[in-house]
Amino acid sequence: MNGPGQYRELPPFYDALMKNVPYGYWAEYIEKLFERYSFRPASVLDVACGTGTMTKAFADMGMEAVGIDISPGMTECAKSKYPGLEFLCRDAADFDLGRQFDAAVSLFDSLNYITDRSRLQEAFRCVEKHLRPGGYFIFDMNTIYALSMDFFRQADLEGWPRYIWKPRWDPKTRLCEVDMTFEIKNEDGSISEVKEKHIQKGYRQKEILYMLGEASLSFVEAFDAYTFNKTNKRSDRIFYVARKD
Repeated sequence: MNGPGQYRELPPFYDALMKNVPYGYWAEYIEKLFERYSFRPASVLDVACGTGTMTKAFADMGMEAVGIDISPGMTECAKSKYPGLEFLCRDAADFDLGRQFDAAVSLFDSLNYITDRSRLQEAFRCVEKHLRPGGYFIFDMNTIYALSMDFFRQADLEGWPRYIWKPRWDPKTRLCEVDMTFEIKNEDGSISEVKEKHIQKGYRQKEILYMLGEASLSFVEAFDAYTFNKTNKRSDRIFYVARKD
């Protein structure tokens, strides 16, 4: 995940929080996207990899997989979980690994956390620099529709960790600020409370396509999440596919 100052307290219980996420389904969808273009990458860069679950999924597909994330806590968790894989603490908008990959991915709306347009542009340029010619970049983003329609208003008060998320949408800045409160049950039975504020920006599709072009990445297609259907006004998540020519 991306976003300086965010995901500071979450790493130790992030996987418990994400326990219901169908990682295998996401991995299958990405694999189907590669198959759609008759493309089989031997190596992949997982940008904003979090605790590395998807990085490991790509490795299990037979790819050389490397993960980067701006959060030191996330990358340390990833290293602990998967000691055989490479995880680096890097800013998606400012990194240089000195090598190139066949493909790059960035999942779970991580790029929405880059709320400054110029920095998102730099993130695209960094990805382009790390792709081999002919390589693909696949990423997903929450839409303005999703962020403005209160999709982040969530609560789960059963089991552990417990959480309540309260979003605020600003149509002028297109920023969605989410106040997150978590309750964690410690090993000694005591309860700890953790608070974080997460901020995502909603980008228009035409903005994304323009920035991809500015980064010398050719736009290929955009899909309504988990399908091969065209996007529409009610798409809450869009998967973008771009290529380095």
